[in-house]
Amino acid sequence: MNKVRKLVKGDLEIIRKWRNSPQVNRYLFNRHEILSKEHLLWFDSVHNNPLRHLLVYEDNSHIKAFLQYEQLSEQTKTFEWGFYIAPEYHGEGLGFEFAKLMLSYAFDELKAEKVFGQVISLNLPSIKLHKKVGFKLEGRLRHHCFFDGNYQDLLFYGLLKTEWNKVRDSAVNNS
Repeated sequence: MNKVRKLVKGDLEIIRKWRNSPQVNRYLFNRHEILSKEHLLWFDSVHNNPLRHLLVYEDNSHIKAFLQYEQLSEQTKTFEWGFYIAPEYHGEGLGFEFAKLMLSYAFDELKAEKVFGQVISLNLPSIKLHKKVGFKLEGRLRHHCFFDGNYQDLLFYGLLKTEWNKVRDSAVNNS
């Protein structure tokens, strides 16, 4: 059974290994290797912040993805999301089910009005996923990032609650 739950300290080592893997790391803004101590300091600094929500996606008690939501302020119900899927599950079609569950969490549990994400233009799987679950391209910062000797654009995708409701209703009616 698929479910969303809060990240706990016991999850940190596997999440850190995924984050440092070449399959995940190549799509991140910060590409340096994260050491265990640094990862623990990060967790301790953010896990009690009411504007941050650190989550994992589980399927049959196996963690398969990590996601964090960051609320822009206490006054707004706009959340930035960032996520990665365990490298061993890349290419298996997990992204769509994962995204549907995580977006339901944002809009139903967190009462989000909007979810947005930043995607480096070389991250084609993430671009495809954002489009598939209804996100709209809201902006492009051209040649904004420099990786492996090349400039990359930074893309901004957004999804409003009303748009998510239409996508969700369509998915339910087509199943």
